[in-house]
Amino acid sequence: VQPADQGRRVGLVRIVLRPGAAPRLEDAGGPMQRRARLHRLDRHIATLKARLADWSTQKDADATFVAERRRELERAEAERSRLVEPKAPDHAVPARGSYFEYALIDIRRKLPRDAAIAARMREIDREVCRSNLEAARREPVPPLPRDAVAFVGAETCGKAGCHVKELAFWKQTVHAHGWQTLVELDKQYDYDCIGCHVTGYGKPGGASLARHEALTSVQCETCHGPGARHVAAEGLEDPPAVVRAPAEDLCASQCHTPEHSDTFERKAYLRDILGEGHAPKARAALGAGPTGRSLRSAAIARAKASR
Repeated sequence: VQPADQGRRVGLVRIVLRPGAAPRLEDAGGPMQRRARLHRLDRHIATLKARLADWSTQKDADATFVAERRRELERAEAERSRLVEPKAPDHAVPARGSYFEYALIDIRRKLPRDAAIAARMREIDREVCRSNLEAARREPVPPLPRDAVAFVGAETCGKAGCHVKELAFWKQTVHAHGWQTLVELDKQYDYDCIGCHVTGYGKPGGASLARHEALTSVQCETCHGPGARHVAAEGLEDPPAVVRAPAEDLCASQCHTPEHSDTFERKAYLRDILGEGHAPKARAALGAGPTGRSLRSAAIARAKASR
């Protein structure tokens, strides 16, 4: 699978083995090759036209040479016309020997799906998760470094009447359900996924693949840092031991990368996670506009409508 301009693509290779042929595959082309040839032809035609226009102003230009370049332009334009015809072949099958064809196909929602293969891929995901979890549970728990601050979990933040409104608001956001989205896909113990769906992953006192019970999903400390020192001081430590204003590039640098979050736009996404009880002034400053939820919904609608 390779990235595409508007999504992702899967590579399709078709191999034809002819009886008695040598163990060598000829490249028979395909849609990709035709597009590449059209691209080369367009550049070649543009170059020839520019040079012919320049030569037409030169009195000492070799007439025979110029005439040959005009014929070359005609041949290139004729080939291009053949390639853009609706019924133009995508490949050139060799007369003898075995060959292959290659194409990249956009992965769309309307692309036919093989149920048996999909079920097997889901089972592979479960097998990978089981294996990862078993191996992780055998690893010793590293001691917390002396100068490190542990993560405490969102429920601790809401205890003792400290951040009750913030916790209640967070529970309504998509961040609060980040772990469940992995569970539904059998990806919760996939090393490529878990880091962005738990809190403090791989950090001292944070979540690990085998130990994350109080730190599942994207909690307060993902943005504000580990809170054990803040909790111990009942919020009176000086200077503050938590991050009051997270860095602007935090989301995009950690999890909302183009590969994983192709609709991410910082202000829009902040409108989803800031609100009553959680930075209401910052939310008000964002003003009206699209939200992360609306951007995702629009992208899904476009994907469903694409062919």
